[in-house]
Amino acid sequence: MNRFGAAMLAADMTAAARLLHPDATFTSPAVFKPYRGRDAVLRVLTAATQTFEDFAYTGETHGPGVDVLRFRARVGRYQLEGVDIVTTDEDGLITDVTVMIRPLRGLEALVAAMQQALARQPDGTAPEQAPVTSPPGVRPVRAQKRARAIAMSLDEVDAYLRGERTCRVATAGADGSPHVAPLWYVWDGSRVWLNSLVRSQRWTDLTRNSRISIVVDGGTEFHELHGVELSGRASAVGEAPRGTEPNDELTEPERLFAAKYMGGGPFIADGRHGWLRVDIEKLVSWDFRKNPALRSMPRPAGS
Repeated sequence: MNRFGAAMLAADMTAAARLLHPDATFTSPAVFKPYRGRDAVLRVLTAATQTFEDFAYTGETHGPGVDVLRFRARVGRYQLEGVDIVTTDEDGLITDVTVMIRPLRGLEALVAAMQQALARQPDGTAPEQAPVTSPPGVRPVRAQKRARAIAMSLDEVDAYLRGERTCRVATAGADGSPHVAPLWYVWDGSRVWLNSLVRSQRWTDLTRNSRISIVVDGGTEFHELHGVELSGRASAVGEAPRGTEPNDELTEPERLFAAKYMGGGPFIADGRHGWLRVDIEKLVSWDFRKNPALRSMPRPAGS
């Protein structure tokens, strides 16, 4: 997931603003003339994060100066799919975002909802920062929209996932029953890497069905709860189990894993584990410590 996609998925307009050229344009599927200027583009992007439901990126293609991100979403009862075509200059700043959406009914519903969202924003000003739930690239799930005040920023998500040691991984069995287990992991800034036993229920489940959910969380009292939920698809990378065969794609995750769990020495494969790369489609975060009012909530009897 490129940086624009990650910022949109997280609804992190501060991160999006840093990526935009001051003269950036946004070409909408609904109007003939593009929106011009960073502030105008930010207003449209903010309205989009407030309008789309069940937003997820489903694919991406990259070329020199152009990234194409395919997505799906819902507006009310209408399902839609589309692409973000993101153009960048030689400095990596976004000069244009062009969006295409189908079908027509979905586009019509989106236009009506976007008009209402834009009307709620102050004219001529940059949109108010919306904290992320995750790092409309990888956008928060619907529930995140109702809890932006306690969401982590994109930088907070990145630091949190790099610092924590244990995640909980959920997969689906052949009969659809869930399987959840704790596991060590590493985060490279855009993907989760799991070093998993090859002969495990987890590995077997993901061979049949690549869908996966991961939770990293902490806190004891209610007002201390914080964490990140990531959903996407897992793919085996390299030998299974991992041996000594060189693999450039595993260089960074194995460096991160060795630094985190092996005292900074070289990564040593044990002949039983293999690598799973998790490509993130949705990311949601929460940090109840951001809401001081939660400290005064009444405690259940006996707690």
